[in-house]
Amino acid sequence: MQSSIRDNYLETEVMTATPQKLQYMLIDAAIRNLGRGKLLRSEGRHDQACEALIRAQQIVTHILSGLNREVDADLTRKVASIYMFVFRSLNEAQIRGDDSKLDECIRVLEVERETWRLLCEKLDQEQPAENDAAGATLTGLLPQIGDTSAAAKGPHAPRMPTFDLSSELLDGETSTGFSIEA
Repeated sequence: MQSSIRDNYLETEVMTATPQKLQYMLIDAAIRNLGRGKLLRSEGRHDQACEALIRAQQIVTHILSGLNREVDADLTRKVASIYMFVFRSLNEAQIRGDDSKLDECIRVLEVERETWRLLCEKLDQEQPAENDAAGATLTGLLPQIGDTSAAAKGPHAPRMPTFDLSSELLDGETSTGFSIEA
């Protein structure tokens, strides 16, 4: 029952999140999986550690595949190089069993996460929620298809790929999960 409640909450949070918030959530999930993988590796639970690190790789791959090269090619190339560095470092960490490489990945992703957290805060302050009879709604926070506002023009904000954002990816625990398309 507890897992079902958590899954419902996660599904609602993802389905109502802005693309910027989804980006933040993905980066946060990658960091959690890296930390979990490092901890499991130190405990000698190598199979489980490998699974957590593979989840982190999958998340980084999803982020890379969601980059929108049509908006600003130069910025997109720079952002892609950051995530490619993380991806390569993560591969090296797995092959060599090198926790210092995992630490590098975590440090880089923590900077990215903080950047996206600040962006989400700024956008929340700039976009007041609409009120209806039931109270505040989230519809005012969701970007519209074809939105050309500055908030929707990030190199990877408007074009998120289809992917499975189940709690298995986010938390390392298996659930029924779901897929989203944006």
